[in-house]
Amino acid sequence: MARLIRELRELTALTQEKFAAKLGVTFPTINRWENDRAKPSPLALEKIESLLRSLGDKGKALHKRNEVVDPILDQVDLLESQNSALSKARDLLLPKLMNGEVAV
Repeated sequence: MARLIRELRELTALTQEKFAAKLGVTFPTINRWENDRAKPSPLALEKIESLLRSLGDKGKALHKRNEVVDPILDQVDLLESQNSALSKARDLLLPKLMNGEVAV
């Protein structure tokens, strides 16, 4: 969602402030959306979808691309998180294994 909002704002050539005004929200709200620290409300999502529709083919292409790309990016984030957790477990257990505190 963050990528879609940023790309939509850039496609409309609006600053975060002007984009916020167009959607009836505040600048910090747009900033949080674009940095994936918050998600748009259902009402804001309706306004975003309306804006996408108003852009015609460009809006449809942007929406379609993000429907494909976002699940892939979510999977990448999940895998990176799992990789980090596994690295921490390795770093914790390997010294104990080497010292004989843990047996296999």
